[in-house]
Amino acid sequence: MNATVIRTLVGSTLTDSRAISVCGGAYALNPATSAPEKWLSDPALVVVGSGKPDFCTFGNRGIVTTPIGSSNDFGKALAVQPDGKIVMTGFSNNGSNADFALVRYTSSGALDPTFGSGGKVITPVGSGDDSGEAVALQSDGKIVVAGYSNGDFALVRYTSSGVPDNTFGSGGKVTTSIGTGSDAGGAVVIQSDGKIVVAGYSFKSTFDADFALVRYTSSGALDPTFSGGTVTTTFGTFADQARQVALQSDGKIVVGGIRSNGSTYEWALARYSSSGVLDPTFGTGGKVTTPIGSSTDAGSAVALQSDGKIVVAGDSSNGGNADFAVVRYIP
Repeated sequence: MNATVIRTLVGSTLTDSRAISVCGGAYALNPATSAPEKWLSDPALVVVGSGKPDFCTFGNRGIVTTPIGSSNDFGKALAVQPDGKIVMTGFSNNGSNADFALVRYTSSGALDPTFGSGGKVITPVGSGDDSGEAVALQSDGKIVVAGYSNGDFALVRYTSSGVPDNTFGSGGKVTTSIGTGSDAGGAVVIQSDGKIVVAGYSFKSTFDADFALVRYTSSGALDPTFSGGTVTTTFGTFADQARQVALQSDGKIVVGGIRSNGSTYEWALARYSSSGVLDPTFGTGGKVTTPIGSSTDAGSAVALQSDGKIVVAGDSSNGGNADFAVVRYIP
């Protein structure tokens, strides 16, 4: 970054400072911190360079915040369209309950006026709390959001302009009850044939939950070729939760998350055939658990390498502090 020395006489003191050009404007640099004077109140964001927020071309100094409803709003997941627009989902609280929320930004971080109402969409799914936890993009531009509503899996599909798709489910919405307790979807992928796979968890008692996997047809119906449409997998007698899902090139489905042994949590991984059956060639009966630290471990994301190896990311605690953790598995 090139700088020009500026010498300024203030009273009887001669002070050297520097100036740089940032986003087409000239800013004086503080000699102690080398920070542009205009941004001294925000020192974490003052240096332009690799790994810093995109000052010049996105939002306000690389940051965008968007109020949606009348109360708290939380973003949970995002996807980037082929045209560079950014789709973000989560929930918006209206003061009494939460609804699915969806926002689309232009590539420069402005709300997209061609989407929903001024770039925003709020969708009540049930009468209680609803939350969009994951989002996926179809090849035709439609947007699929998965999450939960009133303790059930919930799925909403939108057109590319942000309108619930009436060709999907009932008015664009689908809810699925799986177990006897609360169910929630937390991850979604779309197969090449248009079928939609959602992973999450299903409680069968107060403290006992299983991995839950649901596959829908492209119209939102439960897929009868996938073990009747819903699959649950038990790792133990306590809470197991699927948090991420990925599709292998051979059609097998990899699901990652956590399992509880009653006192701590461990990483959990399961692989299913394309028909929803646990893959006996993977781990033990299709399942793998991995303790990492001495306390709570949680796998939160899964990705597939080009060689088929499976990478899971999350955190591991030694009882005091939690650390980043990554595990790679042989397929």
